[in-house]
Amino acid sequence: MDQNLKIILSGGGTMGSVVPLLAVRDIMLAQGQKVEFLWVGTEAGVEKELISKEMNFKSIQSGKLRRYFSWQNFLDPLRLIIGIFQSLALIRSFRPNLILSAGGYVSVPLIIAGKLSHIKSIVHQQDLQVGLANKIMAKFATIVTVAFDSLLKSFDPNKVRLVGNPVRPRMLAGDKARGMTIFNLIPELTTLVVMGGSLGAEKINELLFQAIPSLIESCQIIHVVGKGKMVEWSDKEKFGELAKRYHPYEYVNQEMPDLYAVADLIVCRAGLATLSELSALKKPAIIIPIPRNQQVANADYFAKQNAVILLNQESVTSEEFIETVLGLLSSAGSLSNLSRRISEVMIADAGEKFVEVVKKIVQP
Repeated sequence: MDQNLKIILSGGGTMGSVVPLLAVRDIMLAQGQKVEFLWVGTEAGVEKELISKEMNFKSIQSGKLRRYFSWQNFLDPLRLIIGIFQSLALIRSFRPNLILSAGGYVSVPLIIAGKLSHIKSIVHQQDLQVGLANKIMAKFATIVTVAFDSLLKSFDPNKVRLVGNPVRPRMLAGDKARGMTIFNLIPELTTLVVMGGSLGAEKINELLFQAIPSLIESCQIIHVVGKGKMVEWSDKEKFGELAKRYHPYEYVNQEMPDLYAVADLIVCRAGLATLSELSALKKPAIIIPIPRNQQVANADYFAKQNAVILLNQESVTSEEFIETVLGLLSSAGSLSNLSRRISEVMIADAGEKFVEVVKKIVQP
């Protein structure tokens, strides 16, 4: 693939639909491919701040495709039509060879506009439960890539390709010693990392605040609370020196590889992007999926493989949470088993497999 390419990447709202595409971009650039990228996302999405630092970013309108009643549902068809016209203008201006999306309602008008403009597109399905946006986009896409073989039957057999879920190479390059310094950790202590995804998670934060007094006697904690959710631990003064074992951060970006490297156990949501990173890094995890969300199917699948410990947000108590965390941290065998099992769930080298699909589709 010697020719210079132009590729539009699209996704947003959460980082789940962003991370796999960034992985594909990073791999293509690392391979020496000559590619100019443009990101099309949401104006108010969490992705804008990150993406704008890495490539050109454009926002378009789109209907949110809610499956519940809202007065905004009446405006969504208009927003979708506006988004299609905005996308047609972007395509005319940028003249892409290919459009890539990993889901998200913002991509729907873009993929439709790509079809109308005779531009090839790839839609990536990572979650085990197919969302409405991807169901719509799959009808207009040239190729649909999927993360699991069980998803093959959900799409047109002439379009679908099994590749796995791409992981950014930089996430695999963390350094534990460097992370210990960055996060001001004590090397002799085990490290618990608690994070609620790009939007944060109030329930996970609440569970941890209740558990901190019981946990800091046995481990040190890095707590990524989520943007706009930073709250002071109210009982901090009662615990003297032990309180220094609790390290809250609103958001972690560039230091994320080193955060993974220092973690002995991770508590997190069940987005497929995060689970894919945990699998690639062989990290033991307790997962608490968002109820009534695509994450539940992801969590159930990993739990059935005995690859994670699954807790139900709607029923878990602080006592159960504390018992689960301390039980795992005190059992090297359990941590080792989880590490081995989670590493076996996802397809290896998914990013490279995805890039091969890209190369084939853009070949003249």
